[in-house]
Amino acid sequence: MGYGALAALIAALAMGWTYTIDLGAPYLLSLAYLAILGSVVTFAGWLTLVGRIGVARASYVGVMAPVVALFVSTAFEGFAWHWLTAAGVAVSIAGNVLVLGGRKD
Repeated sequence: MGYGALAALIAALAMGWTYTIDLGAPYLLSLAYLAILGSVVTFAGWLTLVGRIGVARASYVGVMAPVVALFVSTAFEGFAWHWLTAAGVAVSIAGNVLVLGGRKD
């Protein structure tokens, strides 16, 4: 991520854009939230899950992350559901049930 940020900074400066950091509370609090909960705590939880059920089964968390994001977006941002959205959620959940609900290895 550091290399990506450095490349973006160099590209922005090369194009003549100014580089500013918002020091307001909303920005800094959201940055802290993403850094701590979105990275550190989530990675620790992922490693715990991998240790308990294995990497293959833990990888199916990635299928459910967009589904959870849809529900959060619906609750807080007023996301309007479409029939394709509901179908995608149903397929994702059904797939997880089929894959993870079977025999335990």
